[in-house]
Amino acid sequence: MLKALAPLGSKLVATSSSSPRALPAAELAALGESLFELVEAIDDPAQALARGRSLAAPDGHLLVTGSLYLLADLASIEEAVL
Repeated sequence: MLKALAPLGSKLVATSSSSPRALPAAELAALGESLFELVEAIDDPAQALARGRSLAAPDGHLLVTGSLYLLADLASIEEAVL
């Protein structure tokens, strides 16, 4: 999946969801090192989202992808902010 996503951007911020089966952020980042110019591993999804936003700002785009568990984690963070 990382290989398919690599042409869409040069930066990868890897994180992990709350699922006990989730791949650790560092392992995911290691898989992307040969595919992206910048790779960072941030364990906390909220911090990873904030970092992704800062890398994309002010005129860039941010693609968030992953499991439904990760998307649910991020949705609960966004609801808490609103």
